[in-house]
Amino acid sequence: MRDFPVPGDRKGVSNALTTLWPLIGRPVALHRGLVELCGGVKTALMLSQAIYWTRKGVAIAEMDGWFHKRMEDWQLEIGLRRRTQERARKHLLALGVLEQRLHGLPAQLEFRVNLEQLANLLTKGSEAAQPMREMMSLFGAPLAFHTSLAKLTDSVAAGLLLSNLLHFTRRRVMDGVGNFVEMPWIALAATRWMATTGLSRREFDGARNTLQALALITERLRGIPPILEMRVEIMALGRQLSQQIPQKMGKPVNLYVLDNQDCEQPAITVTNDAHSSLSKMYKSDWPEHTKQVGPIAQNGLAESAKTLLDLTTAFNTSLLQPPIQVETSTPATTPCGGANDSSLIYPHVLTSIEKQAVSNLLRNVQQKHAQLILDELEGRLHHVGATGIPNRVGYVRRLRDLHLVGGFVPETALSVQATRLRKTEERARRVIEAEDREKAAAIAATPEAKKRREQALAQTKALLGISGAGRSTA
Repeated sequence: MRDFPVPGDRKGVSNALTTLWPLIGRPVALHRGLVELCGGVKTALMLSQAIYWTRKGVAIAEMDGWFHKRMEDWQLEIGLRRRTQERARKHLLALGVLEQRLHGLPAQLEFRVNLEQLANLLTKGSEAAQPMREMMSLFGAPLAFHTSLAKLTDSVAAGLLLSNLLHFTRRRVMDGVGNFVEMPWIALAATRWMATTGLSRREFDGARNTLQALALITERLRGIPPILEMRVEIMALGRQLSQQIPQKMGKPVNLYVLDNQDCEQPAITVTNDAHSSLSKMYKSDWPEHTKQVGPIAQNGLAESAKTLLDLTTAFNTSLLQPPIQVETSTPATTPCGGANDSSLIYPHVLTSIEKQAVSNLLRNVQQKHAQLILDELEGRLHHVGATGIPNRVGYVRRLRDLHLVGGFVPETALSVQATRLRKTEERARRVIEAEDREKAAAIAATPEAKKRREQALAQTKALLGISGAGRSTA
């Protein structure tokens, strides 16, 4: 764990920030001007990141603006989870500022920013589409968003608030070096905070509560009328971040995208000017902002915007993590996939030839894992259609290779298996109900049952005083 200076040391405040800055990592730029357009911070964060890749992606021009991005990549870069990503993407597609398609073999989800539609919405149709360099002035000043802080607080809103609070603190310290013996208080009205960050009142209050519960900030009200003041508890933040770094695991193998940097790892190198990397963040001279927020202000996957169409199964294993030990055994002891295994459930769209090829591919894979791979294929086919994955055997081969190196993470297979289990239970319930009805009918048809019904009917008539002719005896 890193040692942070104690309060009371005049140099301690500056040194504490210098020590902390590498731990929080490089920020992602959130364009404040897009929040109102997107209807929220999280959706604007996704669009801001998509704009970054449109400008900085590898081979983006050759791909006509399209870039490939998995859900894991989005979460790694901007901290949005699966459902939040889906909602944000749905909203951006409805606005027409983002396009998506399935492309390649196997099919991969690719995105493209519709710059013309984006310019029309930002200018309300008063101007024609502009070049990206000129459009940057329409996006508003970029805000620093550190994904590491969102991960630490388990909240995008809290991560955004803490990110900007840290940058305000840093600016105060830089403007008055030597004048602080403790972290400065940042005085800003709640409405000003919301206007600065784009957070709604509910998000802002929730972010404050989260940060206070984690003991990362201290608040107080001062003045008349009272103004909210907040201060970062820099030592508590440093300790929590230091504890988090050793627990980070290596990134799973991705055979679709070969990355040359790891977003999760913070920038450990401290330069002579530890505060200079974001010194242009809050300036308004937009020609500088065409470089986003500085040369090291973005820590995305530099190669993930390039679709590797020529990537085949003959990959170079030196680019992968060390393969895990694959558990194997003979078919007599461990149920595995294979041509002779009739217990596997194949997607119904597969032809007999495809089933044979897939069975051979999964011959040395344990049955439960082989079924998971087949269910992943079925789930994808359900979403994209029978023709959405032309090379279905190649898709299974890729999933198998990912499984063998420990990189396969099912996304749709679990839903397919849950649906299958529900249908199986429903069929079993119907069979039991049909058997119960047949037993009840058989029992009701016996002479003993008929005699009991006649006796019960006679007793009921006698109790009500009804004669056999249907008249009352009273």
